[in-house]
Amino acid sequence: MKNNLLLIFLTFLLISCKTIPIEKLNTPGLLSDAIENQNSIKIYFPKLLNRENILGDGDGIVILLPDDEVLVIDGFYENTSEIYCDFLKSLNITKINYLIATHMHGDHIGSFPRIIEEFEIENLYTNGAFLDREPSHLFEDAIEEYELEAKVLTAGDSLNLGDNENPVTLDILWPSLTEEDINKAFKNPGFTEEFINNTALVIKLVYKDFSILFPSDIYKSTEEFLVNKYGNALHSTILKASHHGEFYTANLPDFIKCVAPDYSILQGTRYINSVIDKRYKEAGVTLLFRKSAGYILVSSDGKDYAISEETFNESSLIYEYSAIRAKEEQKRREEQQKEFLLKLSETKQN
Repeated sequence: MKNNLLLIFLTFLLISCKTIPIEKLNTPGLLSDAIENQNSIKIYFPKLLNRENILGDGDGIVILLPDDEVLVIDGFYENTSEIYCDFLKSLNITKINYLIATHMHGDHIGSFPRIIEEFEIENLYTNGAFLDREPSHLFEDAIEEYELEAKVLTAGDSLNLGDNENPVTLDILWPSLTEEDINKAFKNPGFTEEFINNTALVIKLVYKDFSILFPSDIYKSTEEFLVNKYGNALHSTILKASHHGEFYTANLPDFIKCVAPDYSILQGTRYINSVIDKRYKEAGVTLLFRKSAGYILVSSDGKDYAISEETFNESSLIYEYSAIRAKEEQKRREEQQKEFLLKLSETKQN
């Protein structure tokens, strides 16, 4: 009975949701042109159609650094892998300097095997907690096949990116996993999702006066720990909402107030509702997300920043790459069919 009542309550919230898609915002100066100069950093939050032509969920962030290096954090579900690669190619990306898997859930690493196959990967980082599940196995197989070294990040680590004039720092705030924690995650495929989500990397990107916090899928318990440990050091210009914007597992009011961002970005939309909307509004933070295929772009020169967006249409470059991929796939299938028929003919002759 209690479960039924909870289901009815959650359904009501979703039906009566109060959404704030970026296309409808009237915030002065928000939908401005991207900051375009050689010293700017660009952070893309794509919303992509999956293989079934449905808006996909999961996380995937693409960051173009001031020195033209590329940082990719997470990679959606596997059924978004082709279009995610097409999106990267539409940004003229051929090499990924830093590829980071915050944790091993399929909605964060699903596209990584294909990305590893199609792009040159210079540095690969993970939380170290691989799982005994298919998405994690496929990711590990790709790492082994392409002879990559998966370096483990932990709380207290910092990655210095960019050049000397425009340094970008990635500060790792969480987790501090022991060998026992990592073994526990791998050996217990049925272990609670909360435990696995709380193994996720929490990353703060700092570029001069601009910063953005990526908490991945952490739950309230970890948010509370971070508030107590870091306090005002969590403050960031932009916050990517924890755990896809869920109000019942994450996004504590105290965490939001401590980070004190100007805006919070939700990459998924299935958890948008009046509760999470109210929670951010009460903290004085505007939520941004997309309800159609496209992307939100945050760009900054390290002092000022701009938020812009693009809706994908038939003329978008991403779909030109998709068309090329479709033709190549059709050609590959035709060649496979010819090869099969040739072998079948030879078998009959023998």
